[in-house]
Amino acid sequence: MPADHRRLLSQLQLALTLALMGAAAVRAETRIEPPMRVASQAPLQSTRLALVPASAGYLRAGEVRLELTDTWTNVWVNQRPAMLLDYEAVELRLSATWAVSDTWSLQMDIDERRRLGGALDASIQNFHRLIGNGLNGRESVPRNGVHIEVRDPDTGQVKLLLNDEGTFSRGVSATVGRSKRLLGGRATLGATFRVPLRHAGEELATGSDIGVSAGWSGKISGSSVHLGAGVARLGRVEVDYPIRRIQKTALAAYMHPLTPRTAAVLQYLYNDGTARSGPLGRDIHEITIGGRFHISPRTSVDFGLIENVLHYDNGPDVGVHLGISRIWPSTKTRVEDVR
Repeated sequence: MPADHRRLLSQLQLALTLALMGAAAVRAETRIEPPMRVASQAPLQSTRLALVPASAGYLRAGEVRLELTDTWTNVWVNQRPAMLLDYEAVELRLSATWAVSDTWSLQMDIDERRRLGGALDASIQNFHRLIGNGLNGRESVPRNGVHIEVRDPDTGQVKLLLNDEGTFSRGVSATVGRSKRLLGGRATLGATFRVPLRHAGEELATGSDIGVSAGWSGKISGSSVHLGAGVARLGRVEVDYPIRRIQKTALAAYMHPLTPRTAAVLQYLYNDGTARSGPLGRDIHEITIGGRFHISPRTSVDFGLIENVLHYDNGPDVGVHLGISRIWPSTKTRVEDVR
């Protein structure tokens, strides 16, 4: 082959390689960042499905995303003599999501929630004093312990009295999602079914929960945005306590890239009150502020701070969320990456 032809062929190969690299970069930029997997940490919601509205756009057909999260919250509800809730809770969750196709997905979750005495009481009390906020009776009970007392508001009869640590909820859930392109992003419909698992500790839920949700995920000025709403029907409960069987929820999440590897995260989660009356019957508004750090193109770590706002006596006082996730490409994606 003449030297000129070999040089021309080399230039064409270089141009093709650069074009494919550019296309891969564009594909990476169009990938939507998923929201943090932070379910409601309110006292009653955390024993049930705690539906998080569906989202899409962050997986391609054939990809699998595995995520492990740990959410630690401090709960303080002082409505004595009717109710006292003082404990810390840890929620461990393992999620696996498979993009069956460009439109269908399947997600499996295993969750476990444990009640602890914890170690945050002193720090929270000092912070409340620093900002001039009252302690709302926190100083009246021993620190770093479990104090749960629920009485009938009319008769004063004790319905629930707990002071021990242990698992209070465990379940497995499956979510089927279907998405399609809409308004420059992807609209998603999801159906979730959660089955409580019996164990050595108490399990408040004796019936399965089911929920449906709809959401939109897309990019606006380079930032990932998720908007969604859903409704769940809760199964039976073991404790004789008046609850609403229908639970509505909504989610808004915003992820703004700071560098090629980091993003700031702001999320708002709404749930209507589960109880029919009292402080746990009020709407719950939970804010999560944090960041996402990509330690590799397909592996990321999440960190978030959770705070209950507007109504302070029906949800977590403060919480910390940690998560790590990894995406495994499909065979087709691997071929594209090699190219």
